[in-house]
Amino acid sequence: MKFLKFIAVFFATQSFSQTIGTTYLRFSGGYEKNGFTASASIDTHTSVNSFLRFGLEAQIEKYKFQGMDIPVKLGLFNTSYYQRIFSLDMEQTYNFYLGGGLVAGYEYLNDGDKFLPNNSEFLIKSQFIYGLNAGAQMDIYLWEVGRHFDSGCFLIIEGNYNYFMNSDVGTIQPNIKVGFKISI
Repeated sequence: MKFLKFIAVFFATQSFSQTIGTTYLRFSGGYEKNGFTASASIDTHTSVNSFLRFGLEAQIEKYKFQGMDIPVKLGLFNTSYYQRIFSLDMEQTYNFYLGGGLVAGYEYLNDGDKFLPNNSEFLIKSQFIYGLNAGAQMDIYLWEVGRHFDSGCFLIIEGNYNYFMNSDVGTIQPNIKVGFKISI
């Protein structure tokens, strides 16, 4: 009987320890308020219910100004902390997370051109930008990858909200993305 208890405790701690420290590679793309966005990140689970994200994001958009479309390109780095709010089932097939963190990057305006399409001078300069982000994410388990129960491929649906403190073009940038993450 003691041997069976030992085996039960051993497997319970093994499954717990495999969840902590599990790392996922995540890719997603979607719609940003005036264009499109694509991102790639590394998600590392710090506990059974939370993870840290380190990611890169590119946004291509057209800023509307007096009937003109001004091209804006953003290259961003973000680091965030996400906490699982709830799971719909015991197998954790559907997980919902909320999180937030810091975002920084470079805002490239009007393709570097000093003049607008109506030949007026464009006085806003491309610059380094920084701010905060908040997000909600839903993970849907698709299939197992490898031999561990936490090694899998997930479909992700996420909504993010970036607030830039020093952007001259757009301080608030919501986006919606769909993608996948796979354990590495």
